[in-house]
This record gives sequence, C-alpha cells and structure tokens, in this order.
Amino acid sequence: LLGSSKFKLRNISIGIPFILVVLAPVLWALEWVFFSTVSIRDPIFYTFLLYLTAFVVTLFLSIGRKAISSIQRKAAMMAFLGGSLAGVANASYGVFITNYGTALTGIVTIISVPASVLLVIAVLHERYSVSEIAGLIVTAIGLGVALIL
Repeated sequence: LLGSSKFKLRNISIGIPFILVVLAPVLWALEWVFFSTVSIRDPIFYTFLLYLTAFVVTLFLSIGRKAISSIQRKAAMMAFLGGSLAGVANASYGVFITNYGTALTGIVTIISVPASVLLVIAVLHERYSVSEIAGLIVTAIGLGVALIL
C-alpha cells in the first residue's frame, strides 16, 4: 500500500489517526477483561462503543472510499474525534477527579490526544470550510462531555 503511487498525502493524514484510535478500544477491552473495572453503567463502556462504531464505519469507508459521500466521511471523522475527546475526558476524570486510573487509561489518553489533533489536520486537508470544522469540534466536545455525565 505504501509503495502505491495512488497513496497520497490525504490517505496518510486520514489513515494515521484511524490506526491510533483503533488501538484505544483494544486497550479498553483489555482493561475490561483483566481488571474488571468497566461496567455497563461506566462511561468508559459507552466510549468503547463509540470507538467500535467509528472503527466499523471507517472500515467501510476505507473499502469503498470513492462511492462514499463527503458527508459520510465527515460523520466518521466526528465519531472518531468525539471518541478521542471522550477517551481523554474519561481518563482525566478517572485520574484527576476520582484518583482511580490504571496504566491503560493513561495510554488511551496518550493515544487520544494526538489522534484528535491529526483528525483536525485531516479535516483541514479535506478543505472543509471553517464553519464545518467548528461544527465538527463542537459536536466532538459535546459527545465527550455527554459520555462523562
């Protein structure tokens, strides 16, 4: 794939955060299985579902990118950015407010922050308007806040 002449900057700018964020639900799952610290009533559970949904959407987007509208791409990016911010919010809540954080929670935070930044860059690279980018960020923050309340 990397050797392909069709592999452009846009694919890299979108692909890197996808790879980073996909690691996060794996870490949540490991925490769930080995530490039993995640329950259905836990906000982390819903964060995990958001990551998982975004992963599935992205999988379909990567398979048939040409047949998919820009609106659907934006929706997938919103899910990823929202999931990243929700992951950061959950990790911060666990570490700083309840003083209950595991090493995996810290790792998810480290992954989520650059993934969010890279996604904003990817959106900018797609040449979306300022209002669309602002809407994307507001939506993501809203999702993140909703998940910790």
